[in-house]
Amino acid sequence: MKKVKAAGKFAMPDQTQVFNSVASTYAIVGPDAEWGIDFASKKTLIKPESYAKALQLFVDMKPLTSGTSRNDQATKDLFITNQLAFHVIGPWVDPTYKQAARDSGLKYDFVLVPAAKAGDHAGIKSYEILAVAPGKNVDIAWKFASYVAEKKQMVRWAKLLSRYNANAAAMADPEVAALPLIARSVEAVKYALEVQPPYFVGAYPNCYKSTVTDNAAAVADGGMSPQKGAEELVAELNDCIAGN
Repeated sequence: MKKVKAAGKFAMPDQTQVFNSVASTYAIVGPDAEWGIDFASKKTLIKPESYAKALQLFVDMKPLTSGTSRNDQATKDLFITNQLAFHVIGPWVDPTYKQAARDSGLKYDFVLVPAAKAGDHAGIKSYEILAVAPGKNVDIAWKFASYVAEKKQMVRWAKLLSRYNANAAAMADPEVAALPLIARSVEAVKYALEVQPPYFVGAYPNCYKSTVTDNAAAVADGGMSPQKGAEELVAELNDCIAGN
């Protein structure tokens, strides 16, 4: 990343602007067990000594970033025009970059994010759940949900968007399994940190995400040290959880 910056380019987006970027940076250092909420005790699982390592990464990366978030259109534009080296994000941007490869000759590849531990990788995952609620149209709703989630449609989705999905039959389909980005995604899931676990136990309060991103940005901007920032984050998250 320093070599990229020395060449006059941006290394990557600002990872402090979006909660998922903060989570993916934490996934580099881990451990996974020190992430999320303990709903029994109503406290965060984050430990200051571990989280300080992630905050140090934000400090180190600050001079190398584009100043745009992972979700900004400007970030995609910088990548397409060879002004940005790394876009740490999921496979949903691939159709955009495929189009740029056809239209402007963009050359790019995708790899798993390396982790601090040798031989390990970092990443995040979350879930998109299709549910049918009871009501007068429950039968037709169930038929539609079944249609959307069946192998044929999941194969189509995967092929058009290079998107991994949880339909095991679709992922095992030879045409899908042969797609390089799908193969990378299947591998990435093995290492990925769950963004907001545990599911179906309790809801994350609205203040949780903003507390995390505000803290990361403050530390990256030099407002406090990574160690102090980690200590303050734990205290603020516990207050957020207790108050909700």
